Amino acid sequence: MAESKYTRILFYITYAPVVLVPAFYVLAYFVGQSGDDALIDTQFMRSMISFVVLFVANMVMIRRLFIRKHRMLYFVCLALLFTVFTAFTYYNDFVDGSMLSAAARTKSPRLGPNPFIVDLFIGMLILSSSLAIDIFYRYMQESKRNSELEKERMSQELSYLRAQLDPHFAMNMLNNIHGLVETEPAKAQDMIMELSRLMRYVLYEGTKKLVPLSTETDFLRSYIKVISSRYSDKKLTVTTTSSGVKAGLSVPPLLFFVLVENAFKHGVSYWAKSEISMSLDVKDGFVTLRTHNYKKIDKRNTPPGIGLSNLRRRLDLLFGNRYTLEFTEDADSFSAMLKIPANEAN
Repeated sequence: MAESKYTRILFYITYAPVVLVPAFYVLAYFVGQSGDDALIDTQFMRSMISFVVLFVANMVMIRRLFIRKHRMLYFVCLALLFTVFTAFTYYNDFVDGSMLSAAARTKSPRLGPNPFIVDLFIGMLILSSSLAIDIFYRYMQESKRNSELEKERMSQELSYLRAQLDPHFAMNMLNNIHGLVETEPAKAQDMIMELSRLMRYVLYEGTKKLVPLSTETDFLRSYIKVISSRYSDKKLTVTTTSSGVKAGLSVPPLLFFVLVENAFKHGVSYWAKSEISMSLDVKDGFVTLRTHNYKKIDKRNTPPGIGLSNLRRRLDLLFGNRYTLEFTEDADSFSAMLKIPANEAN
């Protein structure tokens, strides 16, 4: 998995103290000494070499032990490494330093705190910061990997939900046509052509991330027209309104269709007059569909469909918490409201 440019830059920035502290140490050495004593130069070079060895050894242990879950062994080795570093630093700053003559010390004094304490502080900083930074860097990589896996999972699940929608839609439309084959064959033929056109939209536009809102509303009008053609005006009244729809607005396909289909499925009765109302409004970058239907009085029990449960799951995948889906139900009627942001789909 390729690293992002941002992650690499952040990694370099966080490692800056590990490089800058020894650099300031070098600067302080050259500013603090006023002579050219060979022994002081030797001590300084030993300190710098010990810092480099400490850093490299710790990075090797991180990759060979800590990252591979050998945490206890890592900390044991880390304690041993720091013990060796402390012993070497003590020898370098005190034992070997005692060989300096009083004249040399006067000639090349060291300014600031005790060199042994400074070296130990820098050593601890190198160990702790390199471990913390490496953990942070790998955490960033793991977060990026998990994010990509989650996006891939969401994409696959969304494709599965769309695949469920296609046969579900075709099944309901064929059931509608079945009722006209014997009574009105000419109208049944027209509905088959309309079904072909609607299915073409489902197959080709339904796989897109976004479609123009005007295209989606045209699809809904065609669907309403096809369904309404099964009933006479005396049996079914459908009222549709819209406001704020304009060019440039896009929505994920076939979201509103589920609510429209549900209103017809549960609101149209063969034995009583049925009324369905729908409104589509666009305001402040959000598209809102409202449907209302009276519950049908039907001798047949209609089993619960998969449409509404799939709709909510698909909305979760697309918008997270940036949508509203509400249902209102009483003894005689059922209302639904869906509000989604336009021009947006994760």
